[in-house]
Amino acid sequence: MDNEFIQLRVDKIIDSLEEVELLDSSVKKKCIEVRYDVRSIFYSNMIKVLTDSGYVPKNNIFQRLRSQWLEFIEDNMRRNAKAPATSCCNKPPIRPKH
Repeated sequence: MDNEFIQLRVDKIIDSLEEVELLDSSVKKKCIEVRYDVRSIFYSNMIKVLTDSGYVPKNNIFQRLRSQWLEFIEDNMRRNAKAPATSCCNKPPIRPKH
């Protein structure tokens, strides 16, 4: 496929995804920069949608490690967002009695 055609498809697909903001994209450089809400969008789902559209991301060991790292961070962010708020930071420290 022609790079310009893929570029248009990628931009259109990213724009169609709700809660995903396209910051920059370059098919030639194989680089897409997006901002998204991890509570509703998963990195792996975005990669699948892009791959299905004809954009094939790099698949080397560095990229696989980076993908796993991003998925780990996403998982932590989702868990932290669901965690109940605690008031531990509003309590003054207790001084031991001598």
